[in-house]
Amino acid sequence: MNILTRIGIGFGLMAMAASCSPDDCELVPANVNPDDLVQGISFTVKADAENPNIIRLHSLMPKGYTVYWEHPQGRSQEDDLELHIPFEGEYSVRFGVETRGGIVFGQPYKFNISTFCAEFVDNELWSFLSGGVGKSKEWVYDNGSYGYSSGEMSYGDPSANPDFGWNSFTPNWEPEAGHCGDSNMWGSTMTFSLDGGANYTYYNSATGFTQHGIFGINTDEHTIAITDADLMHPDGWTARKTNWNTDFRIIALDENHLRIGYTRVPGDWGGEWLEVFNFVSKEYADNYTPPVSDVEPSPAIGSDFIDAFRIQNRYASWKLDTEVPYDWCNLDGTRKNRFSSPSDYPAGFAPVAFEDDLKLKFATPSANGYKLTLPTGREVSGTFNMTASGKIEFSKGLAPFSLADGIEFNADTDGSLQVLSYNFDESGRIEDMWLGRKETDITGRGIQYVGYHFLADYGGAQEPKTYKAEIVYWNQDWAELTSEPVYISTEGQYTATVKGSVTGHQKCCLYVRNLYKDNKNCDVIINEIVVDGKSLPFDDSVLKRTSDNEAGAPDDAAWDEARDVNRFIINQWTQPDPYAGIGGTAGAAKHVFSDTYTIKFTVVFDSGKPYRDRGVQ
Repeated sequence: MNILTRIGIGFGLMAMAASCSPDDCELVPANVNPDDLVQGISFTVKADAENPNIIRLHSLMPKGYTVYWEHPQGRSQEDDLELHIPFEGEYSVRFGVETRGGIVFGQPYKFNISTFCAEFVDNELWSFLSGGVGKSKEWVYDNGSYGYSSGEMSYGDPSANPDFGWNSFTPNWEPEAGHCGDSNMWGSTMTFSLDGGANYTYYNSATGFTQHGIFGINTDEHTIAITDADLMHPDGWTARKTNWNTDFRIIALDENHLRIGYTRVPGDWGGEWLEVFNFVSKEYADNYTPPVSDVEPSPAIGSDFIDAFRIQNRYASWKLDTEVPYDWCNLDGTRKNRFSSPSDYPAGFAPVAFEDDLKLKFATPSANGYKLTLPTGREVSGTFNMTASGKIEFSKGLAPFSLADGIEFNADTDGSLQVLSYNFDESGRIEDMWLGRKETDITGRGIQYVGYHFLADYGGAQEPKTYKAEIVYWNQDWAELTSEPVYISTEGQYTATVKGSVTGHQKCCLYVRNLYKDNKNCDVIINEIVVDGKSLPFDDSVLKRTSDNEAGAPDDAAWDEARDVNRFIINQWTQPDPYAGIGGTAGAAKHVFSDTYTIKFTVVFDSGKPYRDRGVQ
């Protein structure tokens, strides 16, 4: 009894079972043996009558069976396939069927092609990979120095890459070169050739062995398969894939750049995930000259951060985040992976458990001092300087501390860290910041930062009182424009700016909320008024000083309840001469603005004299 007869009987039994309820019966597929899966009985392999380089594969199995093909251009599950094989040579097909006990494969069926079909290699994938018909091209691992990738390996989240296809891969992690941990792999090469056939060679520099085979490309699906040889990969990666011949996706390919990906199997390295090897052509690598470019991208660090940092360091220190202590960051300071918990880190890179906090304290014992305290108890102290670009220079450097396997906290080679990004809380304080150590290529050009996440730590210290300052400007029609708030915690000079435009003015006042309530001897001095970028004349002594809860000349009771410090720049209703302090009547018109209205002012907590006695009008 041949297989088709047996299968027919099996399906007859299945049809009889269809009258049973699901609880009574269970359909059992017909048994299939490897010896049954023979060309001409369970499947056919036929050449096209007009073009012998077109090979058609057809399953003869009854409907309902899931079939599997292993062929020169990869793997497929369709009942019918059409292969376009450009070169003459001997090829093989292996046919399989899914059964209750797993996939059963028959013996490989070999067939020959005696002609060359140039039409089938007239595609950029073939040309880029091999150099073209009659040529060959060697490929090596990307070491992060060629402007394409950070290193030899990239990772991708399957849910974020549902197609995992041509030019559509979005990595979630791109570690630096050397991630695979095999220093002997860098001399390995793989060669794709279209000289006399689609030939493939893999030289493994770690073992000294060379493999030879043939390769095929499905240009529609952007897949690649290799026969009798493995795709080039580090030996330590072999267990991550069931075979290294097929089921590969060409993720990206041009004349000098190749990315090939696959779905790894679960193991000690983690669950099912997308892995991509990054390659460059050897000729390109051997002749590579870093391009001359403009200034590297850099983080955007504003003066608001530097000002807040200096104030905050008087009462706060910084503690390394134990949940998300590190991430890789781009040269502009943006995070590459945006890890949010320890579980987000790839297998083997989870943060270590700290026995104690890693802390950075600035302004100790002086205004430019710092102290690093490691969880081990080791301390490093010295002085620091912060540049306008957010680079923190440590006179004594820092000390190394392991955050994960192969990931170290430390300063850059010049003893510095770069501020990469930061966030303010609602009161204007810095609540966290990322500091980075730059990684460079062999030419010294920046590749990325290893970023360290620090959280503001008050440690029970008494935080200075913070006061909100803002400008309120009333237009001619009483429309109100208000500046962004400025938060004051120490004496010094500050700046507030109203953005927009006005046609005239009714009033303009600088408010410092609750300053008088806590500091009876305070004062707010107007230093400069800038209208649309132009500094205007004024007389601070004439500009009215008052407070809230006041109506006209304050009495003692009103002052006891007063909280704010108010400096009126313009007040047509209560100021005897509303324009005296701003250049007289003629000068008043100059305070109409079309873009910005800025007041620079100095805040004094204790002037030695009560605010209410400082010429208050």
